[in-house]
Amino acid sequence: VSFEKKGSYFPNTIKDFYSVLTDDYPEIQPIADEVKYAIDIYTITYKTKFDGQELVASGLVSVPVSDGTYPVISFQNGTNTLNSNAPSVNPNYTLYQLLETIASTGFIISVPDYLGFGASNSMFHPYLDKESTIQSVTDMLRAVDELVSNHLNIKKSDDLYITGYSQGGWATMTLQKAIETGLSDEFKLKASACGAGPYDLNLVNDYVLAQTNYPMPYYIGYIFNSYIKLGDINNLP
Repeated sequence: VSFEKKGSYFPNTIKDFYSVLTDDYPEIQPIADEVKYAIDIYTITYKTKFDGQELVASGLVSVPVSDGTYPVISFQNGTNTLNSNAPSVNPNYTLYQLLETIASTGFIISVPDYLGFGASNSMFHPYLDKESTIQSVTDMLRAVDELVSNHLNIKKSDDLYITGYSQGGWATMTLQKAIETGLSDEFKLKASACGAGPYDLNLVNDYVLAQTNYPMPYYIGYIFNSYIKLGDINNLP
């Protein structure tokens, strides 16, 4: 639907950014060693569907500023309750900056907001809902393809890498299954890295309910709010 340039970084600036991070996170050094290109950062809006209705969602995109053909990395972020911390709303958040700068190593970076955030923040967030997560993330990838093909001076290869942590780990594994079982003709998945996701929701539920004290109760509220509004819980008084 639309795209807006939010900023640019030159390689030396990116290297300075990594030099600060590597003091606390030395594991980042191999990425820092691969920094080559300046990058441009965009927010985009795109069409997707939820519950049979078309709506506009949003996300963050970072690309190398150099002629070439680059694969895509799609990052699915972890549990978030604040619209002010959605990727397209807060692109200067340290985690999102780190993701953006990976484009300097030769990747197109796609970070969807998820439904309920950014351009779609007037609706609830369908937390841990498989169908809407797959739809919004794959439509974001289609929008990135359109952005690169029609508006930027680079090319996108067919190779796709997906990764995420916490809710994003679950979303990434859900996306991997969807690609492998029905979308492999469209998306050429090369690798998937899933971190700390609630992959077995029944197991997570049993674990939480078995605790005498549970210090993070907002997760349960988030799930209940989502599943009630989705109609997945229908035995309430």
